[in-house]
Amino acid sequence: LDMATFTSGIVDAILKDDFTIAAALVGQELQYSHTPDVEKTLQTLQGFLVAATQKDTIIEEALRSQIGKDISIRSGTKTVRMTLQKVQDGTLEGSIPLVTSSGAAATQTTTFQIRQLSPEEQARLMGSADTPAKAAIKCMLFIRAKKYDSAKQFAASSGPLADAFMERISAQTAK
Repeated sequence: LDMATFTSGIVDAILKDDFTIAAALVGQELQYSHTPDVEKTLQTLQGFLVAATQKDTIIEEALRSQIGKDISIRSGTKTVRMTLQKVQDGTLEGSIPLVTSSGAAATQTTTFQIRQLSPEEQARLMGSADTPAKAAIKCMLFIRAKKYDSAKQFAASSGPLADAFMERISAQTAK
């Protein structure tokens, strides 16, 4: 098994779909017989990819510490300031202060689906990339956003996919 070609294919799967498909591909490959070194590399890669499938959960965890605080969410071309009230099942819920026609203060509840936010906004909301899996998630999100300089900052820290991510970024920026 040529690991460089294999990990390049894994990065293709990540960028096309997500980490779940990539983890399944590694799981399939693990069903075949390999040298102990390749077997160990594949197991490491699979564990890494399974951790990276938790993108929405990682974003939710980062945002839970912000409940009760004012945050900004960029959605499309507008930025919404809201007081975050709830983070659950991939959804953010918050209240936006309003002034009614009579001049009284009121609030309006608004929700955002994490998956519907831009890749760049998801990366911002994720917080720090303090693990290789989080670095890989940020790298993937920035590649999807075509922000290759930002992607490059996280590629080198992306554990077993670092080289494949760097090659992909180089290929994209060479176009």
